[in-house]
Amino acid sequence: MANPSRVVAPSICLSVLMFIAMIFASCYITKGFKVLCDNLEAATGVSCHELETYTWLGLDGSYFYSRLTTAMICSWITVCLWLIATIVLFVRCATGTDFQYAKVLPKASKEDAGLGEVNPALSSIGSLPGTPSLDPSMSIGSENKLVVGQPEEEGKGAEHIPMETVTPIQV
Repeated sequence: MANPSRVVAPSICLSVLMFIAMIFASCYITKGFKVLCDNLEAATGVSCHELETYTWLGLDGSYFYSRLTTAMICSWITVCLWLIATIVLFVRCATGTDFQYAKVLPKASKEDAGLGEVNPALSSIGSLPGTPSLDPSMSIGSENKLVVGQPEEEGKGAEHIPMETVTPIQV
């Protein structure tokens, strides 16, 4: 991935949305379980826990209370895990532990960058029409411009080309 920090905002949004969605789902599961048990207790006079041991006509009601309790507990555990994941993501983004920081150095001179002399072998390479040919008189000026001609004679035929227009040559 070219820029890993581009996934930060979507991942935070997804994490918060999943946390909120799980809160709603867990509330509905808990409320539904309570309403079911209250209605069954009102109709039969027996608690939900005891009803799972009864024989049901036409339905298999065995372990319904245990399975619904397990579903409710697991949904609330999932809410807690999404909360932890969201907090960890916020902390990681706030502290910047996953991002690499580049140290910005002052602008190097052409000797520091290895651009002091032009390779004489490259001077025989032809150029596209309308572009300056590569010769030993070409150098990098102090304003990040390619200077064709003698830099001392600036203004007397020396042509300045912005560096954005110069394509590096791979040797």
